[in-house]
Amino acid sequence: MVPSYRSSAVLGGLVVGLFLLSSAAWGDGAGDQDRTHIELSTTEDYSVPATLLRAELSASADRDDPVSAAASVNASLQWASRILAKEPAVHWQNVGYRSFRVEVDKRSLWRVSGSLMVEAAPSLLGPLLAQLQTRLQIVSTQFVASPAGHEQAEKRAATQALQVWRKRAEEACTALGLRWGGIDSVRLSDRWQDSGPRPVIFAAARSSTPPEIPMGEGHKAGQVEVAGSAWCRS
Repeated sequence: MVPSYRSSAVLGGLVVGLFLLSSAAWGDGAGDQDRTHIELSTTEDYSVPATLLRAELSASADRDDPVSAAASVNASLQWASRILAKEPAVHWQNVGYRSFRVEVDKRSLWRVSGSLMVEAAPSLLGPLLAQLQTRLQIVSTQFVASPAGHEQAEKRAATQALQVWRKRAEEACTALGLRWGGIDSVRLSDRWQDSGPRPVIFAAARSSTPPEIPMGEGHKAGQVEVAGSAWCRS
């Protein structure tokens, strides 16, 4: 799993709130010579249910000229778009279009390919993928968390991490024989780990049995880090 780092309005808003709660500590007239500065960081892990299935599908064609290859690909993508447009609960978008030369059986051909990314609840997307794969190839699939679920879990973890960071900063002052002074600066970052694409084979569209979707990726892991500096006074 490859971790990704991001900032968000959720984290930024919590940082602002922490500064507002601590603003009284800045107005006590303590000079720089009376301050002892400390640096520390803490992390809070969280997990989010992976309730959505995301898939990338591709249409491609090899032809003697790029125009006919593009026409074939466009026809398949438009066909898929009409099917997806009937399902408002499915989120989808075009994610790529390529045209380049290839050699097939010693023939120089134009290869054109176009891709779609689709995302929805597995129970809804599974039958659609079984239908779409009759003309498009399923490049990859993975289970992902919903944006709302991720935001809620991230906010809870950030709130907890900020509280722990503040408590540890105060404890550090006490351990030094000093009193709590205030916050110099604090930063929050979110490290999100998402598993790589997993291939999924779907039953043919004509089958009366719905495609079986493996649900082995039940949760996605995340971690909020709080780092910054505070000051103590004698």
